[in-house]
Amino acid sequence: MVRFIIFFTVFLFVLSCSEDSTKTAVDNENSDPDIQSVPDEYDSDMNDSLAEEESDETEMPEGNDDISDPDIQSGDSSDEIPDETPDIDDVSNEPCTYLFGRPNEKTGLTWDQCKDFYNCEGVKFTAPVYTEADLAVLNSKIHLNPLPVLTSDPYETPELFPEEPEKACGLIWDTVNPDAYTLETFNSIEAAELAGARVTHTGPCGHCSSLQSLGVYIYQGDLATPVKQCTYDSILLGDDYLMECLQKLGFDENCAKIWMYNGKNTKKVCMSTCLPLQNAVYHNPDGSLNDCIQCDEDKSGPVFQAVSGRTRRNSGLPTALCRPCSWISPIGHHY
Repeated sequence: MVRFIIFFTVFLFVLSCSEDSTKTAVDNENSDPDIQSVPDEYDSDMNDSLAEEESDETEMPEGNDDISDPDIQSGDSSDEIPDETPDIDDVSNEPCTYLFGRPNEKTGLTWDQCKDFYNCEGVKFTAPVYTEADLAVLNSKIHLNPLPVLTSDPYETPELFPEEPEKACGLIWDTVNPDAYTLETFNSIEAAELAGARVTHTGPCGHCSSLQSLGVYIYQGDLATPVKQCTYDSILLGDDYLMECLQKLGFDENCAKIWMYNGKNTKKVCMSTCLPLQNAVYHNPDGSLNDCIQCDEDKSGPVFQAVSGRTRRNSGLPTALCRPCSWISPIGHHY
């Protein structure tokens, strides 16, 4: 009995010491200045922040100063970066360093030297792509006021056909038949557009300004070779053969006539230069035309351009003969 009383007394003493030790440890933790408990208001902020983050998925927090600041919303703040990037003018004013065209094995130039687009000297233009359906549309249109077919050689009176590149040939759709049109020469592109005409090429309208001739120019991406062959063959076969050969390429009689007169003049003034170069590529390595084509350009070109009206360069069409970009009129032909 005495042993039990002694044991129970010791047990109570030990238990009392343990509770005091635990209380002391807690008190020391709260009183240590290096180990501070988190303030109640911080707990509250943390909870609010977590709640706001969870609500971000559905709505913006009401207290977002960046959004609610009226100076920023109206764009009045000088420190704020604009929301939209300003438009950048990507038209280059640098000099053209390549030619415009669409090279093939006859061209003699690479695609780095001759391209079917250009962006230089303040003009940017990419040649449109035309399909068989586009050609069918061109051939379906009716030209209501074609010029009379040539009856005399314009190369005999070149003074009657001055070059007027500042003018424009405008196409005007007929008000009765939507598939018919007339062509009219205007003093400028602006004058044509102001009159409601669609510019189909620069320079005055002529004997090759029709949409049918345009279709031939588009379809025959390289006219130099077949026209040259027609011209060479006509040395023995005569002018009637030359006319027939040109019409087989798709030209109507009106346009074929000026091509025939062009070929006759080139035979007369450039034959000695052209015969040795019959199989030569069109361009020299430096991009210049071979001597035969250059002779045709110089001796037959001015009258041809004035009489034909439409050329490939003033219609914005790339060909295997590459031209300076500044010579190309940036015009599309999806009618």
